[in-house]
Parts: sequence; structure tokens; C-alpha cells
Amino acid sequence: MGHRRYSDEENKLRRAAGRKARYHADVEKARAKIRASHAKRVANGKSSAYNKAYHAAHKAERNVTRRRNHLLEVFNMPESAYEVMLRTQNGVCAICGGPETMIRHGKVVPLSVDHDRSCCSGPHSCGACVRGLLCNNCNRSIGLLRDDVGRLEAAIAYLRRGASRG
Repeated sequence: MGHRRYSDEENKLRRAAGRKARYHADVEKARAKIRASHAKRVANGKSSAYNKAYHAAHKAERNVTRRRNHLLEVFNMPESAYEVMLRTQNGVCAICGGPETMIRHGKVVPLSVDHDRSCCSGPHSCGACVRGLLCNNCNRSIGLLRDDVGRLEAAIAYLRRGASRG
């Protein structure tokens, strides 16, 4: 049986996971290495001003990487699967049919990944229980109702009773 070939994206994520595991295996050693690296940068004239300029120049790239890693780690969903789901939903929320309106740091945030929390224990999803992409308002609403269909039906009945009075 041959070895599985990994894509560049998968290799990056595997290396990142290895670095994370090594860090947590011996936190004190890792912190000492970080302090030594910082001291070396300062000694070579790469001050905090240099770091700020570098980080400002590469902010967009880091945000893309952070988003990609979040999708994969939390929802077991590659970025390509998110893009397919987004196209399937025509770029709008699966519940209200509207676009995302929440703005963070001056930009509209991407639609949230909704998954069935009863499927997987813990903070991470297996990926099979992903239901769709939701706007922030709809995602929070069903979250506040604890993904409970009975609560949602009771809320609908409550709203209908109020509408019939007016």
C-alpha cells in the first residue's frame, strides 16, 4: 500500500499541528526558545517597530490562514467545502435568505458555519453534522434556543398569538 500524498495546504496544517504538539509537550522549553529568539531579533536590530511594520504588511495573509485553520480545526471543513456551500446557498443565509450584515473591524464577516451540536461532544465538529451557513443573527437565534425544535415551535406559536391580537 502506497503512502498518501498530501496537498500543500494539508502539509502546512500538519506542520502547524506538529509545532503545536511540540510546544505543549514542553511549554517551558518552548517559552525559553521564544525568549532567546526575541533577544536575538532585538540584538540584530529587528525591533518591535520592525515587527509592527511586518505584521501590518502581512495582516490580510494571516487572516486568510487563520480563517482556513479555524474551519478545518473546529468544523473539519476545508476552505474549498465552505466555498462550495457558500455558492450552493448563493452567498446568503440558509434560514433568512439574506446576506451577512455584521461588521467587524470595518468588514462584513463571513457567514457562520452551523452544525448540529448534539452530534459531537466537545467544541469541535466531525464535519458530517454541518447543516449550512447562517448569518450572525440567525446563528445566534437558534443557538439561544439551544438548537431545540420544541423551543423554536413554541416561539413561533408565541409570535403567531401576538400577531393575531394586533
